[in-house]
Amino acid sequence: MHWFIDPIKNHYADFSGRATRQEYWMFFLFNILIGIPLGIVFVIAPLVAILLYCFYVIALIIPGIAISIRRLHDTGRSGWWLLLSLVPWVGGIIVFVFYCLPSQKGSNTYGPNKYEGGIAFNSAPAQTVMTPTMSVQASSVAAEPAILNTVAPTVSIADNTETPVVGYGNYKKEE
Repeated sequence: MHWFIDPIKNHYADFSGRATRQEYWMFFLFNILIGIPLGIVFVIAPLVAILLYCFYVIALIIPGIAISIRRLHDTGRSGWWLLLSLVPWVGGIIVFVFYCLPSQKGSNTYGPNKYEGGIAFNSAPAQTVMTPTMSVQASSVAAEPAILNTVAPTVSIADNTETPVVGYGNYKKEE
């Protein structure tokens, strides 16, 4: 829900800067998720739905255009490219492709890239993961006339502790 509220609350008519793909598409997704219940209300009470829909469009047309322009800025294009979507069929497809393109690397004339400098999601510094090293030692078997002396194989972990392998007994010759 943050991705829908933030452009309305903090960037209502902000046509400068950059908007990442995630920001744009999450805003778009929430618009669709709100439009579905409005469509259901339209079937039940058309007059009420038309009023709600008009209010919704008037309230969100400015932030919708603003986030679209900031998305074009993120790909290194001017916001004027949005007018290309007015060309039937081809224009909308071209602008859709621009929305799907990755962010332009580094800073551009519209601002710094949000995914550089450790700001991006999942950009935590790499952590060293210690995995234990294991070695298996073979058992020593000595055959004596009637008494078998076996030592169970053990697994030696990095901290030099030995653990018997499951399934083997530890049988020793009694003295």
